[in-house]
Amino acid sequence: MDMPHLFSPIRIGKHELPNRLYVPAHQEMFAEDGLPSARQAEYYRLRARAGAAMQVTGNTAVTLSQRAEMGPARMANHDDSVIPGYQMLADAVHAEGGRLLAQLSHSGLLTHSANMHVLSASEYRPERTRETASPISSEQIAEVVTAYGAAAARVHEGQLDGVELLMARGSLLGTFLSPAFNLRQDEWGGETAARMRFPLAVVAAVRTAIGSDLMLGVRISADEFIADGMTPAIAGEVAQHLEQSGLVDYLSVTGGTPTHRESFTYGYPATGTPHGLFRHLAAAVKKTTNLPVACVGRVTDPALAEEIVASGDADLVGVVRAQIADPEFFSKAKTGRHADIRPCVGANVCANFHMKGHGVRCIGNPRVGQERQPEPVSEPMRYLVIGGGPGGMEAARALALRGHRVTLVDRGSELGGRMLQWTDSFSRREFRRLIEWWRHSLAQAQVDVRLGLDADLGFVRTESPDHTVLATGATAVPSPINVPTNGPRLITLDDAMSGRRPTGPGAVIDEMGRADAVLIAEKLAESGSDVTLVTSCLHVAEGEGEPTLYPLLARLNELGIRVIERSRVVASPGGDLNVTGMFGGGVTETLSVSWAVHWSGATPDNSLADSLTRAGIPRSVIGDAVQPRRVNDAVSEGAALAETAIPASLARR
Repeated sequence: MDMPHLFSPIRIGKHELPNRLYVPAHQEMFAEDGLPSARQAEYYRLRARAGAAMQVTGNTAVTLSQRAEMGPARMANHDDSVIPGYQMLADAVHAEGGRLLAQLSHSGLLTHSANMHVLSASEYRPERTRETASPISSEQIAEVVTAYGAAAARVHEGQLDGVELLMARGSLLGTFLSPAFNLRQDEWGGETAARMRFPLAVVAAVRTAIGSDLMLGVRISADEFIADGMTPAIAGEVAQHLEQSGLVDYLSVTGGTPTHRESFTYGYPATGTPHGLFRHLAAAVKKTTNLPVACVGRVTDPALAEEIVASGDADLVGVVRAQIADPEFFSKAKTGRHADIRPCVGANVCANFHMKGHGVRCIGNPRVGQERQPEPVSEPMRYLVIGGGPGGMEAARALALRGHRVTLVDRGSELGGRMLQWTDSFSRREFRRLIEWWRHSLAQAQVDVRLGLDADLGFVRTESPDHTVLATGATAVPSPINVPTNGPRLITLDDAMSGRRPTGPGAVIDEMGRADAVLIAEKLAESGSDVTLVTSCLHVAEGEGEPTLYPLLARLNELGIRVIERSRVVASPGGDLNVTGMFGGGVTETLSVSWAVHWSGATPDNSLADSLTRAGIPRSVIGDAVQPRRVNDAVSEGAALAETAIPASLARR
């Protein structure tokens, strides 16, 4: 597919970028003790090699106190110790012809008072962080301006290509722009021009420090989706002031703010969220300024990126999660290999790991941050992989790419395993794209796929592989509820996810606190059933991170699914289900339902593994067949197995 607009050059300041696709600022959480790491250098290098026009680091603390706040896995820039690391990153990116900017920030409202005072434009207590901020004084403003200038000078000395200033998403500078947070009555508050004084002072200090040769960008939120917050109209005024300063080279337009729960989700748009989420915001800002404008927000398809640039809605298009899923996104987009791009499906595994302070991971890409591909093997082996779920598919793909001869068998009529079942619900529908990518990749790798085959010991003996990989998954744990014959019908997970509507009202009983029970309830409600979701956990999906949890809660409300939390369910002799509140709540109500699904997890399917062990046949077990966990765990184990495959000389011929 020809993409003349997306792959046309553009001038940003004194730099000519070869195309319009770039990697916006995001926290990959690969820093070590607050300093750039070799792992980060490799991460950025691979994206540069793939053809990213430029990249921007995650937001970087400009003061020592903010470094303590942001933790060791994020870069900090408060003293000269960062300079050698910047030089390492610059060398890695420049060797591939790329460009790298550092995003500088002060965390503002996202600061935690356990470490320091929370500073904002005005006194404010965000609903999500619940930390009351103090208004920053004029003296402190001067100190912060100086800190930004000093940090920018280190960027220059570290030989990076520029600076991006974060003026959005609860940051200190962002609180001055937003009328929701800036309630000041002094020279730093009031109309947009007055609210811009502090941010413009920072812009001036940074430009002085980096000179005219380096790029200087600003990221703003054009709609915070909160009362009295930033709007496209206000963002347009901000853009005009920044352009009039003559100091800024480009604008990056985002939306939402992590200070509020509902608005927080805009920063991590989950599966089911519209693609090109902030396109309209970028377009609105672009109408007000001659500065190049970058659009971000769930752009995962090169065709959409081309459309955004061709329409004039933006000059640059940023992709974050799409290039986490596939670091070769840029080269595959340019060469028209769109089907080869491992898709980002909005699972938010990356965001959940980031929120916990861990290096990002991905549901489909098990090698994030460790993306050097294993070398081809010198002694190819014959592998038999049993089980066509995510773990089995990834194992087969990875083994074949190393040069092994691989056969993949599954008892089902199509590959995908249990994951395929979950894709029938709205909140996981896009996951089917990842399954389709695995199927495509297996065909390209010439894996021998056999479906509708229930492999047993005899089959393995007949095939006589050098090694067998068991990705046989897990089976649902039977319900422990002893329901009398006149009680509700207990339906299985397979029945629940089949799309067939059970007769009458029913209940989904959750003992796990994961997204699974919500997805079961969602699917049943989508089929038209009247569903009550009862969980013994503190709240539904208790084990999920905020980027996953909040969209699920919204979906429950959208479907009108009633939720009862902190409760257990027992069957009554009369056939109803008694809901008993935890922590001494007693029987709180009785549910008269026609059916129930009891979700208390799954148990590994190890019957074939045990048979192979007794027969002395070499085998490895991965995924839920080891222990039921998450999809990304199974995928990671499939990839890891290919890297640690036993030499053919040690295997049974």
